[in-house]
Amino acid sequence: MSSPRVLALRVASFGLPGAPPMINDIPLGENEWGPLRDEVARTRITGHFVAALEAGAFASTDAQRAEAMRSHERALALDLVLERLLVHAGRRFDAAAIEYRALKGTALSHTVYSRPELRSYGDIDLLVRGKQYDDALALLVEAGGRPHFGEPRPGFTRLFGKGVCVAMNALEIDVHRSFVAGPFGLSIDTDDLFANPIAVPLAGTEVPALPAVPRFLHACYHAALGDRVARPVALRDVAQILTTTHLEHDEVMATARRWRGEIVVQRAVLLAWLGLGLTAENPLLRAVLAAHPKGSERRALQAYVGTGHSYATQAAAGIWALPGVRARAAYASALLLPNREYARERDGYLARWRRAGALVRDGRPVR
Repeated sequence: MSSPRVLALRVASFGLPGAPPMINDIPLGENEWGPLRDEVARTRITGHFVAALEAGAFASTDAQRAEAMRSHERALALDLVLERLLVHAGRRFDAAAIEYRALKGTALSHTVYSRPELRSYGDIDLLVRGKQYDDALALLVEAGGRPHFGEPRPGFTRLFGKGVCVAMNALEIDVHRSFVAGPFGLSIDTDDLFANPIAVPLAGTEVPALPAVPRFLHACYHAALGDRVARPVALRDVAQILTTTHLEHDEVMATARRWRGEIVVQRAVLLAWLGLGLTAENPLLRAVLAAHPKGSERRALQAYVGTGHSYATQAAAGIWALPGVRARAAYASALLLPNREYARERDGYLARWRRAGALVRDGRPVR
């Protein structure tokens, strides 16, 4: 009996070049169907599941198909509510001349997938420029938003952080300054993310999103570093872009190299290909697998996936990604000597940060 995750990965691969055409040829018993149904809903791949069921690639009973469709309809209803939230937030940002980009689910569903209903999501992700980050956050708070966490010191996020999740009643907006926390987030040239935006049609209007190369790189960062165990939908995003979008592999690898993130892209592609069981090849796949990331990148990766990995470890390792003594001093002092409210919110914060610092004290600059 396959585990729910293994079956969910097979579902997530459905329709991709090089994916196995048949997932399962006999309807599952209830002991297997129930956990898979829940895993598919939790990991937001109901669109691929319904597509596989309708194509006959996943055998099921009439009752199971009806249940899967109801789950998918609930996911689509949430997608529509979130799209409306994105449009409203975008209008506020436009009125305040705050530049932003739509990320992940909302952008990917309308750009790299053949039908937007294939790619569902559970929140909204927006990217704003560091210098406008505080203003963007203030606008959302003014609209009733509540940030889940504070900052170690005022201005830390706009200079060094990944971002923060803002609760908007029962919904959430993740406001990003960069893709991830720690060394790989600090090494990204965020100016690259605001060049040459594309317009995504959404709810009768248009929202700006990342162009092809940064869009693919963001999918890689999310798949390789976003969760302890990569979600099927994140792996599907990487494979979907790589197999259906024309990308100049020299440009992709040059940008990843400049961001000091070749190993992130390589890890994401390997996770996607192995996890989804794909066999297709293309020039970008070969270029990614042929890359030779620097030792400093391999050491930085351990802060995200190695033993003892944590946000604190990533934060400590981030010191080496910053250029110059002044930036490093400002970063370290904010984390080592945060304001009282921030430390109080995180019981044992300083002890964890000291342990994380010990883990990376022999690290070298990520260059």
